[in-house]
Amino acid sequence: AVSGWRFGYLYGPGELVGKLAILGNIYYVCTPTPMQQALARVLMADPEYYDRLRDDFARKRTMLNQALERCGFAVYPSRSSFYTWARIPERFGDASELNEVLIREAGVAAVPGSAFMDEPEQDLYMRWCFAREDAMLQAAVDRLMEALA
Repeated sequence: AVSGWRFGYLYGPGELVGKLAILGNIYYVCTPTPMQQALARVLMADPEYYDRLRDDFARKRTMLNQALERCGFAVYPSRSSFYTWARIPERFGDASELNEVLIREAGVAAVPGSAFMDEPEQDLYMRWCFAREDAMLQAAVDRLMEALA
């Protein structure tokens, strides 16, 4: 599957949508062979593209992680492609509540840990995405730091 790509959405009677959703999930998880072959040609057209992409994401990860740490988050040391996992600052007790504050006061959002785990500490973590344009990411970092200063 191609991460983040969606070919369409479906609306209709539940009994029909449910059956078609199963088929849709197969295409999201198991991209058809002809599409994989076509995509492989496109993705290999520039042999240096992935080195640049890796370096770009590393720089963006560093930018976000440093800002989060300055705001009191404990960042999990990861080399993930475009996500950061962080424990919320100790002065906050719940990631969902903190997310609401960030949306309201900074126009910035993350995904509370409860979306990814079913553990007692799930409400102490957030997942952040840094796969955005530099200017947008920098603006988000600035607003985040201002809101949590």
